[in-house]
Amino acid sequence: MNNLDLKILAIAEEICRLYSHELGSRICQDWPGNPLTPDTLSNDEKEELYKQYEQYNSNGTDYEPGLHNFHDGMMLSLYIATALHRLRTDTANSTTTYAYPRAGEGKPVTPIQDGLDLIRTNKKEPGHYIKLANAFDSAKREILEDGMDNSISTTLMPILEEDTEYGLMALSAVIGDSPRYPTLIGESLRHVGRASIPFNSRHKLALFLAPYLYDQDASIWDGALLGLHYIEHPCTCEILATAQNKGNFSKTKTNDIQQVIDYLKETPMSKTIWKYKLDFKRGLQELEMEEMAEVKHVAIQHGKLFMWAEVNPDAPLIKRAFGIHPAEGIITGIDWYVGTALDGDYTWHVYEGLVD
Repeated sequence: MNNLDLKILAIAEEICRLYSHELGSRICQDWPGNPLTPDTLSNDEKEELYKQYEQYNSNGTDYEPGLHNFHDGMMLSLYIATALHRLRTDTANSTTTYAYPRAGEGKPVTPIQDGLDLIRTNKKEPGHYIKLANAFDSAKREILEDGMDNSISTTLMPILEEDTEYGLMALSAVIGDSPRYPTLIGESLRHVGRASIPFNSRHKLALFLAPYLYDQDASIWDGALLGLHYIEHPCTCEILATAQNKGNFSKTKTNDIQQVIDYLKETPMSKTIWKYKLDFKRGLQELEMEEMAEVKHVAIQHGKLFMWAEVNPDAPLIKRAFGIHPAEGIITGIDWYVGTALDGDYTWHVYEGLVD
């Protein structure tokens, strides 16, 4: 098996893990069960995949013969991801190494690291992965206290605010590739929820944290719950309610989850709809908007382009940047689709970008 084969396995593993994150937020997670799915596996093969996953997830302590959840799409995706992880690492360790130094170490690692770098650090140097791995190494020698910054928080927050999707992938890679330090993992999860990113993308943070609610370690579980506590987004309560129903938690943990749900539902937040004007010009244009403002509608009114956003009028003002693009135009340098406005024979697409 060559380096390309290992990279393909790495990408396939990551796709399975990301798919499990998406499924983790849904009330119904049943696997569709068409003939091309893993339902074609025998019971013994299913049991083996389940056992491999629990050896990786809980050192085998949570393995109960015959209790695999192959009907559950989220768990099945994790089983397959774990099998791919074992396959690629076993293959890499039995072949050759790749001269790509891992953070904090002066020795080469397996070819798989180069494959992970392609999908998790967006080909940047030194890359989000390396920055976060170094931050984890530094945090081992620090005292982690609530309300105080540390190497993890000062590194992770800017990365997520600059490049949310790749930042989350890099963090997932560091957590999966490094020796298991539950305290550091929990600390990183807590700060995921604190990242200041546009409201329209905050669901990505919640979906990332969701699987960690099922971790058996108290530090990791606490970090995930606290991170979700910071994310004021409609999907957060759904994720927490799903965990309550599927997690088989102790009464204490169930009560803790309910407290966060109640807090998110009862947090007083005045809301109103305000209108914002956009100019017909090239490039990004900055607007001052209330923090957490959610754009609801884009339209032409009296020949001018406007956005209508749901806002908390008491929230502090922040700068946000938007770009206008005609139909079939090339869209570059932006990240989030906002809406489309029709003006006679003309169509205008509005996207949001990062503020310089």
